[in-house]
Amino acid sequence: MNSTLCVLSPKSMSDQVVRVIVIQKTLIEHAEKLRQVKAVLKEGGNFSGIYRKVQLKPLKCDGEGEE
Repeated sequence: MNSTLCVLSPKSMSDQVVRVIVIQKTLIEHAEKLRQVKAVLKEGGNFSGIYRKVQLKPLKCDGEGEE
């Protein structure tokens, strides 16, 4: 079995670290928004007809298909 070792330059490593930090921050922000939606929906209220349905769609998907 062949194994390949990928050696990154310091700049490349730095870029990767920055990218991971940005992704983490985005995930935290999205998690907070979902917590807010969950809290509002748990409150109950009078949802009826078309207004009782909630559909969440991503605004943008980064990194799909990347390896």
